[in-house]
Amino acid sequence: IAPSFSWRPDDKTNFTLLANIQNDPYTGYYGWLPKQGTLIPLPDGSKLPTDFNEGEASNYMARKQRMIGYSFEHAFNDTWAVRQNLRYMQVDTDMKSIYGFGLSSPTTINRAYVQSKEHLNNFAVDTQAQAKVKTGDIDHTLLFGVDYSRMRNDINSDYGS
Repeated sequence: IAPSFSWRPDDKTNFTLLANIQNDPYTGYYGWLPKQGTLIPLPDGSKLPTDFNEGEASNYMARKQRMIGYSFEHAFNDTWAVRQNLRYMQVDTDMKSIYGFGLSSPTTINRAYVQSKEHLNNFAVDTQAQAKVKTGDIDHTLLFGVDYSRMRNDINSDYGS
């Protein structure tokens, strides 16, 4: 769901409120297929089935994402304008997977395990002032601004092979 609302009180001002809520209860955790057994036959001449999965049926990955922000712009005159964009976002991810990570022989896939729970918070704002000026026959657009971002990502992970 991604609602938005724009307000334009005059022809020089625009404000848009943006939001996004996304719930992916099963995004999957997709692996890879080895060259041996797919592009070229295995030593015994056979090929892997097209539904081959080097992981486990119990692999999963779920994600919830929430975002709110705005975009603001105002032109004071034909020379000066200001803009500001702001966004706050939260993402929660839960993943558990057994996956392949290379071959130890043409018929043996090395496998590993990962389990991870992640909580991410991100805040970002950028503010810009723009000036359009002319020197002789040359038009210039000058852009001044400041950007601030803060992110915190708490991760609890286990790995093994």
